[in-house]
Amino acid sequence: DGNEEIIRAFSNVSIGSWWRRRHIVITNSGFAGGLNLAPRSHPNDGEVDIVTLANDMPLKQRFIARRKAKTGTHLPHPQLTMRRATMATFFRERPQERLAIDGVAVAQWTSISIEVEPDYWQIIL
Repeated sequence: DGNEEIIRAFSNVSIGSWWRRRHIVITNSGFAGGLNLAPRSHPNDGEVDIVTLANDMPLKQRFIARRKAKTGTHLPHPQLTMRRATMATFFRERPQERLAIDGVAVAQWTSISIEVEPDYWQIIL
């Protein structure tokens, strides 16, 4: 539609808010905002880990899960899901829903598609 923009994410993409409604974190490293959200994540395995908090997760459970996520002990949890993928698409559910790519806010967005580029980085000495 002419409004596409390609942005490289190196570590994580965050949709929504930890504190209300849905919150999705797509991570290649396992870490986001000082939290170990995907403890088994590996940055060079060709997949991203997608951690989702349920829309109806109570605030008290969100506080507990966030505290445990500092050490990666928040999983398993009945209102947290984790899956792995090589590509995924997400759509904005509400006009005020936030999107951040590697911690940088993106103001205008309607959908985001993520595709893993395995072995993108190479270091040659």
